[in-house]
Amino acid sequence: MICNESAGHTSGAAAVQSREPAHIPSDHRPYDSRKKMSSQAQTSSQHPMQKKSRLLFLIRQLAPLGLLFLLLLFSREAALAAADSLRICASTVIPGLFPVIAAVRLSLSAGLCDILGKPLAAPFKRIFRLPGVCAPVFLLGSLSGFPAGAICAADLYEQGKCSKTEAEYTVAFCNNAGPAFLFTMSVSLLPGGIVSGLIIWIAQIIAAVIAGFLITRRLKRHSSVSVSTEGKREIQHLFEKGQRCANASGLKMMKNGGNANSLPPSVPLPPSSAEKEDGSTASSLPHPDLAGSITGAAQAIFQICSFVVFFAVLLRVINTLTIPLHLPDPARAMIAGLLEITAGLQAASAFGNPRIVLPLCGLFAGWGGLSVAAQTAAIFNRRHLSLKPYFAGKTLTAILTAAFIFFIFLFIPL
Repeated sequence: MICNESAGHTSGAAAVQSREPAHIPSDHRPYDSRKKMSSQAQTSSQHPMQKKSRLLFLIRQLAPLGLLFLLLLFSREAALAAADSLRICASTVIPGLFPVIAAVRLSLSAGLCDILGKPLAAPFKRIFRLPGVCAPVFLLGSLSGFPAGAICAADLYEQGKCSKTEAEYTVAFCNNAGPAFLFTMSVSLLPGGIVSGLIIWIAQIIAAVIAGFLITRRLKRHSSVSVSTEGKREIQHLFEKGQRCANASGLKMMKNGGNANSLPPSVPLPPSSAEKEDGSTASSLPHPDLAGSITGAAQAIFQICSFVVFFAVLLRVINTLTIPLHLPDPARAMIAGLLEITAGLQAASAFGNPRIVLPLCGLFAGWGGLSVAAQTAAIFNRRHLSLKPYFAGKTLTAILTAAFIFFIFLFIPL
């Protein structure tokens, strides 16, 4: 009996022990099992992301090949579109933009932003939460046209006068269609002539101000100025500390009988805010760089014409492909305006009715087209700047410009 009872107790204990692992908490499980479970969960969570990344990779690889195939298939149409766009560049783009871009770059090198930034600093900071040095960018970008605003903002960032975030948000509402371009196009295409161009330009400027006010609400008020000032002070302090350490080590070596030639080189102090690297003070006016301004304008105008030709060819290929679809004229006009502003204005002018033509032209002028966006991207990519605020600002500017023009002609007949 004793043997049976002991056997029963033994079997019961074994059964209890066999059931215990099922109740072990997850934290006390073996490391291998936990690692296996975490790897399975990670694999399952990364599976959709991997699919998406592979799909994007295939699109990026196949899209240029598809475009090349279409250009070879419609080579005659592409050649005619390239020739037409080159005539537009020679007759309109280069004469109208090259002198303006050269003058803008010359003004920037002469310190125009510093001069105009002082009286405009307070209202610009209060409205847009951006430094006053960015205020002339809005004036130059609105008067000179695409892509002067992007060039000015990128140059200010490159010169260290504004931060990366400030340059990105500045170009979101300061890169606009200029009056010279709109007046020229309105005289030849739009009903009402130069008056229509003036209305579109004024509506675009008002819409850009409102769009800039709305999208810059995400910025902290004057935070970048205080951070940059503190950063300069910290760098100055670190350099001064390094020079003191170097001088102290040199004196110690001389006391110990070291050679004067073996002294460590003195650590140069960074130029302060009142002194530049060449020894000149901030109070002295900068010298205008005429040669650099003309060279930079030539590079910019070549880049602009290249994008105009490319998107004109792309639009001609798209129109050729969509002929069997019998798309309505408004759809074709929207495709043209989405890609390139000049083609969009030409397509919109075919409707004839000013209540339709002018709001549509305002929509295209406020948006600028993917051609202008590609020009801005080419300027920004070299400085590693983001285009997310730009697309948000231009979308809002386009919608507001079209809405303003539509409500204007509800009360003021053309």
